[in-house]
Amino acid sequence: MIFHRGQYVAPNRFIDLSKATNFSSHFFGTLTGIGLTNFLFQILLGAELLIRLRKEPRTTSYAGIMSDATSALVVLSQLWMENVTIRVLPALAPATALAPQRYTLVANNNQRQAEGLIRFAEALAWPYLDEARQYIENAYTNLIANPSSIGHHLKDWLYGLVLPGKIFRHRIMSCLVDASPSLRSIGAAPYWDNGIVVQNKSYWPKRSVLGRVLGGLRNPKSTCGWIGPVPAPVSGPSGWVRLSARPVAFAVPVTNGLETSLEILGFSEADLAEDPLRLIQDLSNMNRWNPPIGLPAKTADQAVAVRLENIRLQETPPTGAVTAYTRQYSASLDFMINGRRVTYTLYSNPVFVHAPACIGSSHPIHARQVQKYLANSLKVADLKASSPLPNVLTIIDATDAGEEAVARAWCAERARHAVVRKDGKCCFTCATNLASTRMGLGFNVLIWCR
Repeated sequence: MIFHRGQYVAPNRFIDLSKATNFSSHFFGTLTGIGLTNFLFQILLGAELLIRLRKEPRTTSYAGIMSDATSALVVLSQLWMENVTIRVLPALAPATALAPQRYTLVANNNQRQAEGLIRFAEALAWPYLDEARQYIENAYTNLIANPSSIGHHLKDWLYGLVLPGKIFRHRIMSCLVDASPSLRSIGAAPYWDNGIVVQNKSYWPKRSVLGRVLGGLRNPKSTCGWIGPVPAPVSGPSGWVRLSARPVAFAVPVTNGLETSLEILGFSEADLAEDPLRLIQDLSNMNRWNPPIGLPAKTADQAVAVRLENIRLQETPPTGAVTAYTRQYSASLDFMINGRRVTYTLYSNPVFVHAPACIGSSHPIHARQVQKYLANSLKVADLKASSPLPNVLTIIDATDAGEEAVARAWCAERARHAVVRKDGKCCFTCATNLASTRMGLGFNVLIWCR
């Protein structure tokens, strides 16, 4: 209650930590923060609240009480207690009002934090790795000697004061940029969803449209919420880049629609009217209830060669005053498919759900239903000219290298969510059920990969 009231009564003393650009500016004596005393008082309130919350029953509801600001305060208080120690220094003279007691803030896990940032740079094949490693290795020593020589984001990182989620993703890349003297001039990312283009490489948040689409390639790595490295856009901007892509609406999952039970099994009313006895015999024939191993194998003439040719960015029309921070870009991908260039413009940012491993060993499906699904399957080479109905399950055969990224790009262009089945851990029955409207998410797009 003190914290909630203080945010309104004394905004200069109590800050919203969920919206703070950094924390170290408040306790390192700069003129822009609330000061160490006020900051520690806020941390103390968070620690007290954390102790009380841990004593409450698990069934306690905090709806309307635990705001984003309060949650951030509790998490940051826990991080402070784990990672920061206040050490009193020997006094140069007897402590007086004019000569207060001296102290220092010790980052208990600074070596672990520095090592983690270096490993992040190595995992993403950071082009400025050598100079970043040299800077990070000496960062804490320089911080103790002269705090103003280290940027606030990197201070937060060394002291372990980084909130989770999108804030962590934003902070770790901003720290890596700050630790690279050749790139430091671009500053921290102005938005949570900024990607970054450096030299001939680019890196994108996993939840951005390029992160989701290019995550289908086999070369890029995924770590700490980032996808990369991927090629830099041709003739595009450098530094921080913000993409423009509209969100895709979700359908209500697990709905029966207007299909009858016979239509769900792959039969039509005409089949029943034509030969009811044969239909019943077909349904009762247990040999017809065998799950397929996968999609039909491709023949030699159906093999597809796919290569990502270019990533292109085009600035979108501004909605207000144009600055370096407000510019947004729409992304397009050029693929070479069997020697022919095919371009997909990523107008939307769909969601791709990985099909989980099956539980159990046998999940039968009737042969008629399999035939019905396979009749609506598409090859990647035919996607550009295809416009399947949104209420019919479409299976995209993306079993060759590079085809998954093309299928994801098609989904982003057509604003279609998709279920991605790969690694052979989900059977045909479960994958189609997960993607369909009748029993699953209602995406009605299944990308079938190896």
